[in-house]
Amino acid sequence: SMFGGEKATVKLSVDNDCIGVIVDRFGRDIFVYKGKRHSIRCIG
Repeated sequence: SMFGGEKATVKLSVDNDCIGVIVDRFGRDIFVYKGKRHSIRCIG
C-alpha cells in the first residue's frame, strides 16, 4: 500500500468540482452519490 496504517471507511461531502482530487487520492474504488446542491458524497 502507498500509505501506512489501518484501512478505514470514510464519508466525504465535497463540491462537485473536487471529484478529480477525490479519485486521484482514493482511486476509482469508491461510491459516489449525489449530495446536496452542487455537492457529492463519496464513501470508500
